[in-house]
Amino acid sequence: MISLYVSHKFVEEFQNRTDWTDEIIYDFRNRFLKKIRGIEVITDSDFDGIEDLVNESEFYSDLSEINGIVCDKTWLDKLKDESFLYSGNLSKVFLLGNDFDCKAMTSEYNLLFINNSNLLDSWNDVRTDREISEMTPSNSDDNPFSFHSWEKLKLFKHPFHDLLIFDLYLLGDKSNQKIDDNLIPMLNCLSEFNPKQKFELTILTKEFLKPKNIYNPVEKIEEVFTKIGIEKCKLIYYDAQKSESLKEHDRQLYTNYMVFDCGAGWNIFNQKGGVNTSTKIIGRSIFRNDSKNSSESALQNFKKYFEAVKHSKIQIAMAGQFDDKGKLKFDLMDYHYPLDFYPVILK
Repeated sequence: MISLYVSHKFVEEFQNRTDWTDEIIYDFRNRFLKKIRGIEVITDSDFDGIEDLVNESEFYSDLSEINGIVCDKTWLDKLKDESFLYSGNLSKVFLLGNDFDCKAMTSEYNLLFINNSNLLDSWNDVRTDREISEMTPSNSDDNPFSFHSWEKLKLFKHPFHDLLIFDLYLLGDKSNQKIDDNLIPMLNCLSEFNPKQKFELTILTKEFLKPKNIYNPVEKIEEVFTKIGIEKCKLIYYDAQKSESLKEHDRQLYTNYMVFDCGAGWNIFNQKGGVNTSTKIIGRSIFRNDSKNSSESALQNFKKYFEAVKHSKIQIAMAGQFDDKGKLKFDLMDYHYPLDFYPVILK
């Protein structure tokens, strides 16, 4: 799930730092590098000299404890190749020398490019011991941990390119759980994390808009995602009979670098001002071993489910003709899922 690319120049410059007591540097070095396990580690060092580096450098010694080190000098030449950046593991971290403009690269590609010049700012966004990691929905903003608006998601601002939402009722558009009050403002807020880049969205759902509320559910979905500026959306219908490992009541949101839980679901606000206060929103960095392991397991289960249902048919109620009494009739139309949308980007 995670690939860590480390240039030798980053290591040299990191070892010359003097701010070891800074809490962000401490988190990066002691809670991430010294504790994370089972991720892919790639360096641009020579294979013949890697054993000496591990013996002589504490940094390389820490890397070797993670999962062994792969030596590959070619990856530095692919940093502008999107087929390389967006293939393989979803979560990539590039540790580079100060001669790279990592801030601009992060903004361009929505991946973590870090050097010693931007380490404090970049790692602060995804650090393992976040200052605010849990919030409770509330009608008022009476303390920093109150979630009274989707704007509070900005406290978790970080780069990402892929977004997966698992909530079986998020698209139901019920009278007290409207997508205009929840999904749309949520995605609008998340889209501001990456103002220069679009992102791909996948939603695993069960209720696919109520036909009595909408003329054409597919057109409504396309309209929603076009307004937000999503590059591509994949809707996957949840079929309990085909799911052996996915739990129906899971409510997660995954990005490339964080996982969010909301136990009672992401339909938090309703149009009358009501708030579901029976849940909590918990955001965790995937650079914690527990978050990494649970995310890997969930995504593997999701992938197995996706393969099981791929190309299966789903029937969606679509508005048809009016009957003799002037009431709109609905016909069941066959679609193959996943449903892919490629809306025109308006932003």
